[in-house]
Amino acid sequence: MNVSLARGVARLQVEMNRPPFHSWPQLAGGNWLEFHRAETGILLRFPGLADFTVDAGAAAVTCDPVPDTDSATLDHLYLNQVLPLVQSAHGFLSVHASAAAVGAAV
Repeated sequence: MNVSLARGVARLQVEMNRPPFHSWPQLAGGNWLEFHRAETGILLRFPGLADFTVDAGAAAVTCDPVPDTDSATLDHLYLNQVLPLVQSAHGFLSVHASAAAVGAAV
């Protein structure tokens, strides 16, 4: 599976005409991630950070960061949030890893 990532222009996030069709809420209130339908696919909005548009075939992603969002944050959002969603659209299972010591002193 080959997914291309393009960096768009840094811009402020414009208000959406409709509410998201799905969202991931934050415990402190507001949304961490909002899912919006776009003409070319799905727009994944991280409020105050960036918009990632995934094309209809889940083969290309465009990132439009909010001004002053640093590259490390954009890389984190793409690698740990957006890419696993794109991979799941292609039938891949993405999991975050952890480890446990069984029968060993910690």
